[in-house]
Amino acid sequence: MADTLIISRVELNKSAILTTILALLLLFSSLSGILRPESLYATAELRDAFLPNDVINLAIGLPTLLLWPGAVLFVTYNAVAYTIALTDSPFFVFYLVELALSLVIIFLLLRAMNVSEFQRKAQEKIYEKLTGWVLLGMGLLILFRNVGIVVGMAGLTSSEIGVMAADLVSITAWVSGGVCLLGRKTAGYRMGPAWMFQASLLFMSLLLLMVIQPGFGAPSYSAVDFAVIGVMSLICWVPFLLQLRAIRRVLDSGG
Repeated sequence: MADTLIISRVELNKSAILTTILALLLLFSSLSGILRPESLYATAELRDAFLPNDVINLAIGLPTLLLWPGAVLFVTYNAVAYTIALTDSPFFVFYLVELALSLVIIFLLLRAMNVSEFQRKAQEKIYEKLTGWVLLGMGLLILFRNVGIVVGMAGLTSSEIGVMAADLVSITAWVSGGVCLLGRKTAGYRMGPAWMFQASLLFMSLLLLMVIQPGFGAPSYSAVDFAVIGVMSLICWVPFLLQLRAIRRVLDSGG
């Protein structure tokens, strides 16, 4: 396995330290949002949007931080939304630090992985075409959806602008990862599985959000909405798990 996928211990140790700090910040900011929402979220609209998401951060974001780097991109997604939408919040600096830390961790982890030998042994064995098309398709789908929303609406709330900005992070990661996987580029083997994990986490968290959000005073979602997100979640989880199993086989066999 060591000959197939080489990871720099120095970069990994740096990432581990920064991830611990990020996890503590995420724990503190999310608990604060849950326990004192009126202090952090100035309007009912912001509370409806971000209070349930604080629960998601604790239930999904925090535990999966140990499964880098896809989970770190999940935290980045949320940090972008909070930073853009909550510029007047007393926790704005916390959100900004979370965003900066998550980006640095992703950079360190991706730089730490030497996947050249792994790429040679794994080509055509880890569902590159399937996962590449899923990432590319999901990225373009979210992009076109958001363009349609912006064109069709007279104005956006601050929380909607934050989510749009966060979506742009995912769109960039998914489209670039998908293109690189389809082209059998080294970057695709480095990024693709992580971004598949993040996409799977994102849709799973959206399902959970749809379940708990009415409990915080927001309108309930229709069964059709829930079914659509459920199908999109499966479209991500099934290829990701197939790819994860295939990667495990390559690592165990040495190619």
